[in-house]
Amino acid sequence: MPLEEKDHILIEKYLLEQLSETERQNFDARLADPEFQTEVGLQRDLLGAFQAEGRDDLKAQLGELENRIQSEQAHPPSRRTISLRPWLAAASVAVLLLAAFWLFNRGPSPEKQFAQYFEPYPNVVAPISKGTSEQDARVLAFQTYELRNYTEAARLLAALPQQDDATYFYRGLSALALDQTETALAHLFKIPDSSPFQTASQWYTALIYIKSDQATQAHPLLETVAADASVPGLQQKAKALLESL
Repeated sequence: MPLEEKDHILIEKYLLEQLSETERQNFDARLADPEFQTEVGLQRDLLGAFQAEGRDDLKAQLGELENRIQSEQAHPPSRRTISLRPWLAAASVAVLLLAAFWLFNRGPSPEKQFAQYFEPYPNVVAPISKGTSEQDARVLAFQTYELRNYTEAARLLAALPQQDDATYFYRGLSALALDQTETALAHLFKIPDSSPFQTASQWYTALIYIKSDQATQAHPLLETVAADASVPGLQQKAKALLESL
């Protein structure tokens, strides 16, 4: 079955990660068509090549394509090949324009956004200070976190007999620092709304969603943090991150 214009639009939206739920279902159903499947692979490969080549090469490709089309308009091809030329030209233009849109409009990657905004939350439970000699298990666990020994901090915090919102919060941050996002989320979800760590917990949960390329889930959390003036540092970061999404 020949591909229609709506098929090419569907493929472009897929490559730009802009499919709605209904469009995603239509796309999955169309993959049963070998011709559609081949076209998806072709455009994905071409887009990947253009992403690797970069903006300057893409501009050159666009210029070359424009010159080729103008030349063919001035010197029409033979009847034997004329039926394929419009389709090939249209497909080439679509892929090149898609690549141009991707390169010139795509923001920072989720990983880069996470790295830009993530920094460990300070130890406000039992901070290290001069002259402190008390070294019970709880103090040692939080101070180990402060020293950024996150593997050991996670072990010591988990071993504490009393698990409260503070231990869950710092266990979550230790896991996040170790790139254990699922474990981090499990701990952060345990922070009650009444906890003084709730706003910070929402901030780090939003960052995990950003890192996982789930901006839609991060958005309401960031809005909540951005509206909370009690934590001005996080409030400003949340506003800045929202503007970049």
